[in-house]
Amino acid sequence: MDKIVLKNINETIYHEELSNGLNVYIYPTFLTKSYNIGVLVKVGSNVNKYNLDGREVNVPNGLEHFLEHLTLKTKDGEADDFFSNNGSYSNASTSFNNTYYYVSSTDNFDDNLEYLVNCIDTPYYTEENVENEKGIITEEVSMYEQNPYQKLAYKLLENVFHNDNNKNKIGGTVSDVKSITLDDIVNTYNAFYQKDNMALIVSGNVDASHTINLIKKIEKDKEFKKYDVSVINEFEDDSVVKGNDIIYDNVVIPKFSLGIKIPMNKIGIPQEKAVFCLHIILSILFGRTSNLKVLLEKENLVSDEIDYSIFKGFNHYVLEIDFEGNNIDKVYSLIKDTINNETISEGELNRKKKVLIRHLISRYENINSVSNSIMVNLIDYERILDNEYEIIESITIEDINKIFDLIKVSPSANVRLLPKE
Repeated sequence: MDKIVLKNINETIYHEELSNGLNVYIYPTFLTKSYNIGVLVKVGSNVNKYNLDGREVNVPNGLEHFLEHLTLKTKDGEADDFFSNNGSYSNASTSFNNTYYYVSSTDNFDDNLEYLVNCIDTPYYTEENVENEKGIITEEVSMYEQNPYQKLAYKLLENVFHNDNNKNKIGGTVSDVKSITLDDIVNTYNAFYQKDNMALIVSGNVDASHTINLIKKIEKDKEFKKYDVSVINEFEDDSVVKGNDIIYDNVVIPKFSLGIKIPMNKIGIPQEKAVFCLHIILSILFGRTSNLKVLLEKENLVSDEIDYSIFKGFNHYVLEIDFEGNNIDKVYSLIKDTINNETISEGELNRKKKVLIRHLISRYENINSVSNSIMVNLIDYERILDNEYEIIESITIEDINKIFDLIKVSPSANVRLLPKE
């Protein structure tokens, strides 16, 4: 078992790759009585076309979300019932780039780990289960399709991306769900639920040696067929599909969403550093202490904070900036002026670096944050970053200005969500 020592923050994550290819990551801490067990599968809703042992497979959008639902059904019933009877909380989620199954509790660690891993290793997929689940998922998808804020979020992605599958709804559409077959489920499970495409993440009040020995015992003598798999992605242009759009729906206060599309290959800075730079820039421009925020509060132009985030496509970042207010045009004009005319000082940069470092250190006070950080690292970088502290410290004003200049010339799309007339 290897030790991943996180530099400058005095924390250790234990790691071992099992003989079947499964990577296990353990963060033991005795500052809590609880623990988290998570199984990460590195496939999400952005995969709908792939090669499987030399043949091309096309599946409907929403397939991975459907697969997540079915994987937690066993011959004996719902996995949730087992965990609930064990005094534990369990859930699963599908995002654009991963699927995650997890259990949290204070007791019954061995039983919970064994049951979760076995549930995923030996799924119970049948024609009957597929057909029965369609009714449940179409109801869930219909609810999201009627949500105006979901419409806004996906409309922005549709207008930013030409071919990148990250524009597609995580759960698919109702027609997508109805078209899913047992073959779709089995093919996608065989392709992506392979041990070397998964990770076991354990954090909390656990013993690392005991955990490794237990997972080895659970996986011992299991046979897993190896498949040759490659994801098929279409070329994505740097331009946006549509610059301006409007949705009319059942809302009281108008909402605005802006997406700035930044090609990764033009940033010229390693990805792990670029992401921190983007966070710093967005925080300086639109955060709670920004010049723009002070002005917006003074003139009462927005109903709440300006929300901002970084969305990652296959080859592009999308900086998403959202706000609610009754004077959208004026606020949008102020946002554009801020991006085009604001300058960032070295003093501001240094203050934001200190904030990031504080967040980095405080992350290890919460086992959910630790598990999430491990998961993000594995998805984005295929490894645990042991030098995040040093990466943050190494950011220079030249790095910031280089990326800021790229933001200023990158194409954007915006969508207005307005009350029905």
